[in-house]
Amino acid sequence: MKKTLAILAALLMLGACTKDLEMDFDDIEPQVVAMSCVEPDSTLMLRLTYSRFFLSDRPFRTIDDATASLTVNGTVTEEVVAAAGGNYGFAYRPQPGDRLDLRVSVPGRDAVSASTTVPHPASLANLRASLISHDQYDCTYSVRFTLDDPADEDNFYIIRVINHRHYSDEYGNHDRDAYCRFSCNDYLLTEGIDLGSLLDGDNPGEYYGGEFFFTDGNINGLSHEVELLCSTENEAPELYLVITSCSRDRYLYEFSTRNHDDDIFGEPMQVHCNIDGGIGIFAARSRSVLPIPLQQ
Repeated sequence: MKKTLAILAALLMLGACTKDLEMDFDDIEPQVVAMSCVEPDSTLMLRLTYSRFFLSDRPFRTIDDATASLTVNGTVTEEVVAAAGGNYGFAYRPQPGDRLDLRVSVPGRDAVSASTTVPHPASLANLRASLISHDQYDCTYSVRFTLDDPADEDNFYIIRVINHRHYSDEYGNHDRDAYCRFSCNDYLLTEGIDLGSLLDGDNPGEYYGGEFFFTDGNINGLSHEVELLCSTENEAPELYLVITSCSRDRYLYEFSTRNHDDDIFGEPMQVHCNIDGGIGIFAARSRSVLPIPLQQ
């Protein structure tokens, strides 16, 4: 009993011996943050801000006095200066296969830079779907397509399925798009394959969710059939397959931001950046949106 009381007294004394330390995190030198998502045939927009310590309550400061230059396939194409609100727009519209080099100069700082190559859209064939089960609430469709993967290059893909709905209420007619949840148990595409489970006849690495990330590591140069099992509300859905072909940096950025947001109680995760001399992302993707023909 005396030993217990002594321990409690020691803990109380330690708890009382505290000192508040004042730290001004706003004095930390901010970095240049450059953000741009490059897509074919779209206006190339760039947003520039200064970084901020994550515990600071100050608003982000935009960079309005920079000079940004864009080099396309080794030729300087365009230069933009002093945009309002940190937003810089280039007139050039990127094309698949373009190599783009970005350089940003901010007065009083070293220049920052990044490069990306615009990927070609994914090549798909034989897109079809069939109803495999339904009840009074939900339908499940088998969606199949053939992905023709280019040979001798690394390719990065993201698959999403959109359910487009028309509905009416007391306020009028509306349209709504929502991501469908779907599963895929293709062991050549899913990550984290357990070879022992595969040999035992289990389904290792089965994916279930709304965004499927995969690479062509196991299907490089092949025509590979993909099957998704999509669940929707039982209200005559319109389904669209969205397949995104990404540069490596774009893929890692989207993958890391998705995992960063998934679990607020998870371990801290570094969001992928490719800005040399600063932070942020300048990376390309090509998206294809295809209507899925549904057979009832």
